[in-house]
Amino acid sequence: MSTCGGTESYMPTKLVRTFHDLPRFNRHLKSVPATFDLSWDYAEGAVSLPAVLIAFGVLLLLIAVVYLCCCACKSGPTLQERYTTGKSPGCGCFPLFFFALLCCGTAALAFFGNQYMRSGVTGVSGTIQLVNTTVVAAKSNIDGITENLKNVTIELTQLEAVWRTADLPSESTRTYLLQTTEQTRQETQNAEEQSEQISDKIKKFYNVMPIKQDLDKYDKYRWEGTIGMMCLISLVTVIAWSGICCKSPCMLRMMVLLALVALLIGWIVSAVFMIFTVVGSDLCFAPNKFISSHLNSTDYFETTEYVIYCGDCPNPFQATYDQANNYLYNASVRVVELHFAAKNFSVPQAEVIAERMDVSLKKTGTDLHSLGSQQINCTVLNGIYMDFLSSTCGKVMDGSAFTFAGGSACGLLMFFVILASQRHWTRLLYSDELEEDTETSQLLPPRQRRSNNNSRVFSEPAMPMPQRNASMAGNPDEAGSTETLGADSHVQSEKGEKRGQAKAKVAWA
Repeated sequence: MSTCGGTESYMPTKLVRTFHDLPRFNRHLKSVPATFDLSWDYAEGAVSLPAVLIAFGVLLLLIAVVYLCCCACKSGPTLQERYTTGKSPGCGCFPLFFFALLCCGTAALAFFGNQYMRSGVTGVSGTIQLVNTTVVAAKSNIDGITENLKNVTIELTQLEAVWRTADLPSESTRTYLLQTTEQTRQETQNAEEQSEQISDKIKKFYNVMPIKQDLDKYDKYRWEGTIGMMCLISLVTVIAWSGICCKSPCMLRMMVLLALVALLIGWIVSAVFMIFTVVGSDLCFAPNKFISSHLNSTDYFETTEYVIYCGDCPNPFQATYDQANNYLYNASVRVVELHFAAKNFSVPQAEVIAERMDVSLKKTGTDLHSLGSQQINCTVLNGIYMDFLSSTCGKVMDGSAFTFAGGSACGLLMFFVILASQRHWTRLLYSDELEEDTETSQLLPPRQRRSNNNSRVFSEPAMPMPQRNASMAGNPDEAGSTETLGADSHVQSEKGEKRGQAKAKVAWA
């Protein structure tokens, strides 16, 4: 309720009420009221929920980093175990593809919210521009009224000089005309003073354009920053899909580094927009009450309440406007009387001056009526104010909420993208090494396959020990060459086993 008994003509949206009902806590974990205020306690409560989001995002980042470090330090299975089981770690490319696709969807949601918020800011800028146009038109109208009244005052001075030298029937007639001229001058000056008082009340709202310029500048920075975040997320998803299609572990590793950055940025952006949404919802829950309470001791109070509550509050311009209108009417009546006297007493010079004054006063009356019915009328001004609330508490708040939801979802999905990509590049490394070992086993003879692959299974049957000894006894050269081949095979077998284990560790890393 207003102090002048006005009723609320604005109702908050469901989204505003939802964020307004969220609990708030200060640093002592005590509940803080959700009423918008400029105090430190309210600021702590408004930042409490975004601080939880930031902490959660940092926790996910630490978990992802620890997971990557653990996977890098973990030793993989030997080549023999891989050949025996025929399996390799990793769960395929589907999870990575799926989470990357979801990231694109959340980025699209954030993009929609960003554009919707920008349209709301454009609407706010439009209402500020409309306020400036209305104020400038009122100022121009008042300046025109004041200028016309000053010209009438100058004309009255000239008319007074004409009456003093004119050939009139009697001195009493001259005295009457001089008094009437002086009264007309007084009425004109009073009307001019009342017009200047209206101008002084409107002058407080002259400097609204700097607000629009600052709003446009900060909105440009906000829009560019949000677009940059979405471009980073899109780049991560493109690299992820490229790594899947090209089967490139290097691309997936680079994607993980970018995903770590995108995870942190996503939660930061989410927290920033949550602060804006929470504070905006508290302000938009009862904007009229907040404006009235904070402008109660200022010169803007009466005018602002008149604009907010329109017909329920008195018009602060009405008394001044009525007085100016009355003074102008009285001056016009006296000018008509002076014009009749100049025509009746055959004073052409006075007649011309009176005609000019009559035209100026009629134009002044038209301008004053336009000022009262349009520029300082609450119907027009309240319509501008309601458009301002519709853009600020409607589109801007909805866009901020959508961007907040998109940023939170992107930050969460990036965590799963990192996990899925690490498993998938491990699978790709094992698959490449299994193919290499398979090709080598098909090209090399059996004994060299044993030395390279560390396998205990040979493609040719093993010779029984008695027959092998007899063969060696009958042929000493063959025995010597066999012993040499056995020693070389044993050395190569050890080297192959070490090389295989080293490759396995690299694959797991």
